[in-house]
Amino acid sequence: PGPAQLAPLAGTYDFSGTQLVISVVGKRLYIEGQGEPKHRLMPLSETEFFLEPLQAVVVFQKEGDNVARIVFAVGDHTMTAARLN
Repeated sequence: PGPAQLAPLAGTYDFSGTQLVISVVGKRLYIEGQGEPKHRLMPLSETEFFLEPLQAVVVFQKEGDNVARIVFAVGDHTMTAARLN
């Protein structure tokens, strides 16, 4: 995906009281948690990305035209982060 497809994914998400920030730098998407380093999300599709440090698939789920949440899939477990803005 290019910058135009990535821009709607950027924002702040709430993961169990911890804020996660998704940002676009050039043609790349990054995730950053409070007190954590920024990690690149490797694209699998327009809405699915791989987060190597956690060996997790990160899926951006939409409601209508807007992203409502991120779902992290690690093995058989899933965790959700709701979009704040």
